[in-house]
Parts: sequence; structure tokens; C-alpha cells
Amino acid sequence: MTENVSDNEEDYRERLICILPPPVDPDCLTDEDSGEEDNVTLNNLPRNILLQPAEVMIQGQIMVSDTEEEPSDSTGRTKRRRTYAWRKRDLAKNPVNWPDVQGACQDKRPIEWFENFLDEDVISLLVSESNKYAVKKNLPGDITTEDMKCFIGILLVSGYSWLPRRRMYWENSPDTKNELISSAMTRDRFDFIFRHLHVNDNLDLQDKYTKPLLEEITKKGLRCTGTVRENRTSSCPLITSKLLKKKERGAVDYRTTHDNTFIIAKWHDNNIFSIASNAVGINPKQSAKRFSQSEKRNIVIKEPHTVSIYNKYMGGVDRSDENISHYRIGIRGKKWYMPLLTHMIDLAEHNAWQLYKINHGKLDHLGFRRRVATALIESNRKNAKRGPSRPSHHEHADSRKDQMNHLVIPQSKQTRCRQCHKKCLTRCKKCDVGVCVKCFETYHS
Repeated sequence: MTENVSDNEEDYRERLICILPPPVDPDCLTDEDSGEEDNVTLNNLPRNILLQPAEVMIQGQIMVSDTEEEPSDSTGRTKRRRTYAWRKRDLAKNPVNWPDVQGACQDKRPIEWFENFLDEDVISLLVSESNKYAVKKNLPGDITTEDMKCFIGILLVSGYSWLPRRRMYWENSPDTKNELISSAMTRDRFDFIFRHLHVNDNLDLQDKYTKPLLEEITKKGLRCTGTVRENRTSSCPLITSKLLKKKERGAVDYRTTHDNTFIIAKWHDNNIFSIASNAVGINPKQSAKRFSQSEKRNIVIKEPHTVSIYNKYMGGVDRSDENISHYRIGIRGKKWYMPLLTHMIDLAEHNAWQLYKINHGKLDHLGFRRRVATALIESNRKNAKRGPSRPSHHEHADSRKDQMNHLVIPQSKQTRCRQCHKKCLTRCKKCDVGVCVKCFETYHS
């Protein structure tokens, strides 16, 4: 793959082998991954990703055009990628002073705080795009707003009432069946929504190209600072990590977009630290104390302002990740984007809890999540009556054969015999199931 790449020693630009994102293919019937439904892991990739070609990219080129066209893919469409012109200068941004918010505490219910994040617009988007995706597969697009809210409530329940298989919530077995879930939505209805959950219109293929997250955040008037992977820097011509490690500790290399939108930098600390920001630049640098393994003593190095700001505020993100990990949605899907959607729901619930606490709410995280989940399910459940369901094949699998206290007793209402499935007027007192007299011995042996 890399035979045609120059091996000139003076060419220090990095060679990166990247697998491109999957194309949007209207003829593709599924975007599910290659793994088993009940054993979903991050190592399972969708078929359209597994068939994607790898691309060798050489970092160090200064891109001048706004977009560049790539060769057409198998569907004949031309892919476009956003590129930038980079300059060796610091980011010039006015500092932001965040005032302390003062005001009376708001007495809201947990569900009202949650709806501040997953509001009606978000729910409508999920319903609309999921129905489009279902219709595309020649299935009825009949998901309603109430269905989606109840569905999200069930996902939240799976975070604190976890089962290894999602169908076990509806299984007729006393050790797994969840009455709140099974009485609110049928298993098949939940599976239908789960299989067709979508947030984007894949039918609109006009003028699409990869959009960096920082650019989209900047357009929305937000500011952010965070670490980035080296192969996600839009071909920013920074010095390679190998060469930067040869420089003194505290060395930094950086580039800013020509329109002063954001900055990307590499800093030599214990290891190479890559960071991007649309809020703060490299200067003014601060002094940071570090322990030098080679000199066996503490030394002082220069720390970029971007890194200082990141270290100052990153604790909130770590705490958020920790809180979410305690009750993360336990139902996993086979589509590559499903972890993104479930994390969005977890994050919305967590942030709602934070606002609830700021306003002197008394519930802990688990109590708050339970209130939100219960409200979503109970307020949007379907009250349609269900017919008789098949008992679990695990029902009394061992206890019925223990030969202890199994007695035949009469019952006033006819039920189906667990053995021959004919109507009977007797039951087992211990097992509490209908069993006719002639099948009693067979059922218990």
C-alpha cells in the first residue's frame, strides 16, 4: 500500500493509514454490524466499513482550497472533504468572562429538567427520521411521539436494571420479567423502534462532505478545548511526534486556520500531547512543575495556555463520565452509531440531574434517573390488552423435579395444562401452574 510513498529521510511528514467512513448507500438494506445480536462488542464492524478501502495520507501539506474532491466511490458519487490553509501564528480570541448566574431556585420535577435537553424538537427528529428509515425498508413508518418517549424510558431503565439480553425484560420468567416495561410496550414494538432508530435523512445525498466537529461547534457560537488524535487534524502540517520528542521538554508546535477559527497544537510533556481549541491560544505560557526521570529532580517547563485551560476544567468531564458509567444504558445495538445515540440520552439525563442539584434537588443520581424513566414510560405507555403469552421454557425447570410437596388441588377456572396444553381443572399447589391429573406425574419427572 505504501510502495508509492517517498522514503526520503528529509521528508519528515507522517504517513497515516486511514479507513474512510462508510458511504451513504441507498441500495444498502442494512447498516448493522457483523456480530451476534446478543454479544455486541466494539470489535464488530458493519459490512460497509469492512469493505471500505484504506487510504494513505501524508501530513505536512498546506491545504489552500475550501474543499477538495476525491475519486468517486463504487456508487459513482464524488466525495468531498473540508480542507484548510494553515498559518504559524497564535489564536487571537477575546477572553470570555462567565458571570455567576443568580436567581431563585426553580422547583421542577425530574422529567421537566430532562425535557430541557431532550425536548419536543429532538423527539420529533427521532420520530421523523426513524419513520423515513422504516419506509425505506418497505415497512410501516408508524412510530409516534409517545412510542419514542416510552422507548427512551425503557433504555434508561436498562441502565440500572441490567439484563444480558434485552428480550429477557419481556420473558415470562419471575427472575427477569420487568412488569413496568412489559406492560408498557410489547417486545416486538420495542425491537421495531430499536432496529429503525435514526437521526439523519440518508435519502438526501446532496453536497455532503466531512465536517470537523470544531467547525460545527464554532458555527453554533460555542467554545471548546480538547485533545485530538493525530489522524484527526485535517492534514495540519505540524512537526511529527518523533521529531518533537527529540526537542527539549516543553517544546510546542502549532498552526491556526487562515480565518482564525481554531488552533491545533502539539506539546512535548511526558508524552506528545495534541490539543485543539477555538477559545484560547498558546500564549501566555505558564510555568509547570514536572519530575525529570533523567535528572531525578523536579524541573520547570513552559506550559501552553491552551493546555492550562484544558487541565483546569477537564475534571468536570471526567466526573460526568464517571457518573454516567454507573448507570449507562445496558441495551446494546448492532449499528455502529448506536453507542452515540445511547450516550446522548445518558448525557442528557446526567446534565438534567446536575441542574436539578444546582436548584437544591434532594434526589441522588439513581433516584433521579428512576423518576425520569418511570415518568416517560407511565405517561406514554400503550394500554392495549395483551393475549395469553407462552410461559418461559425455564419455568420451574428444576424445582418441579425435586419430589417435595407437589400436590394436586382443584381450581375453579379452567387453565391450560403445562404438559399436554389441554384445558384442565386441577393444578400443582407448589408450582402454582395448571396440570391435569394424568400429566401430573410426567410433568414432575
